[in-house]
Amino acid sequence: KVSKVFQNLDNAQQIGFELMVMGEIVPDLNYEFSIAYTEGEDLESSTPLPEIPPLETVLNLRYDIQRLPAWIQLEGRWVQDQDRISVEYGESSTEGFSVYNLKTGMTLFEKVSINVSMNNLLDTAYHEHLSRNFAKNTADSGLPLYEPGRNIILNVGLNF
Repeated sequence: KVSKVFQNLDNAQQIGFELMVMGEIVPDLNYEFSIAYTEGEDLESSTPLPEIPPLETVLNLRYDIQRLPAWIQLEGRWVQDQDRISVEYGESSTEGFSVYNLKTGMTLFEKVSINVSMNNLLDTAYHEHLSRNFAKNTADSGLPLYEPGRNIILNVGLNF
């Protein structure tokens, strides 16, 4: 069997940015917008560095219902295609995707809260660029590992 080898490069460059903006649209309705991008290059071989995620944008809209007290939040996440890949490292291109989540929560008593999340509302079949099978010498080597489909999560919190 052969293991992946990670090695420092003498002449490489990474550039990118992250931006987050948040604020209030109207009373009790807030937004949070973020965007992130990184690009890396091995300057000696003029090839892309491996393990670099694609451009990602996230938008959250949250409404606080003061009289209950409760909240509801819609989240959208958009990830671009990643075709700046390292063929030498064994990477393959990945398709972009959009995922939407709906979350809500409520304080039941002073020290008890309940939260419910429905993730991947549209049941999108997608995989992250950095999620793939690394097993060597197997039929599924390098195949993507898909993220969960639509799922519901219930959390109950007790504050001591």
